[in-house]
Amino acid sequence: MEFREIVDHVRSEAQNVTTRELPYDVYELALKAELVLRDLGVAEEWSFFLRHVNPIAKTTTSRRDYPLPEDFGTNFIKGSDDGRSHVCKILDGTGDKELLYSAPDVFFASDFESVSNGFPSHYTIQSEQGRKRIWLDPPPDSNGSSHYTIRGVYRATFTNLVLDSWIPEEVGSYIIYGVLMKIPSVKANFVSDFNSARSALYLDEARQRDTRLVAVLGEFPESVDFVEEFL
Repeated sequence: MEFREIVDHVRSEAQNVTTRELPYDVYELALKAELVLRDLGVAEEWSFFLRHVNPIAKTTTSRRDYPLPEDFGTNFIKGSDDGRSHVCKILDGTGDKELLYSAPDVFFASDFESVSNGFPSHYTIQSEQGRKRIWLDPPPDSNGSSHYTIRGVYRATFTNLVLDSWIPEEVGSYIIYGVLMKIPSVKANFVSDFNSARSALYLDEARQRDTRLVAVLGEFPESVDFVEEFL
C-alpha cells in the first residue's frame, strides 16, 4: 500500500472522534509514521519488511556501480544455510550465481586498473550522496551483448516518506493507530485499537516463522501494557 492511504485513514479516524481536521500536514504525519516504523524495526526482524527485487540492477559493459532502491538498508539479508552468505544473485540468462560480499575497505583496496571485464563474482555496498550503490568486481563484460541482471532480498528502511512511498500491507493498521497515538489530542481514543493492531501484527509474524513459542511459568507478567512507549 502507499503512504497516502495511511494519511487518509489517520485523518479520517481522527475526524471521527474530534469532528475537526487534524492540524498536521503530510510532512508532519510522515515524521510520526517514520518514528512508528523505526521503533517497530528495532523491536523485531519482521519478515514483511523484506523485499525481493528482480532485477535490482542491470549491468552495462565495464560499469562497476549501480544505484539501489531508496529504501535499501545496509546490505542484502543473510539467507544461506551457513547464515553468512548474502541473498544477492547475478543472472546471465541461463542461470544465476551467488555474488560474494566484500567489505568496502577490502573491495576498494584491490587493483582496479589491472582487472579485465568479466563475470562479476564479488560486490560491496557504498553510499553516495545519501543513496546506496552496489559495486561489482570484476567489472561486467557484455555477456554476449545480453549483459547481466542482479536480484536480491533486503530489509527495507522507511525514511523520507512521501505520499507514494511503499508500506507493507501487514503494518497498515499498526501505523495508522501508532501515528494517532502520537497525537496528544486524540491518542486516548485509540489505545484499544493500537493494542489490537500490535497483537495482530505479532500473530501474523508468528504464523510465518518455522518456530514455536513456549511460555515458561513465571517468565512473563500477567498483563503487558504496550502503550507506555507512546506516552
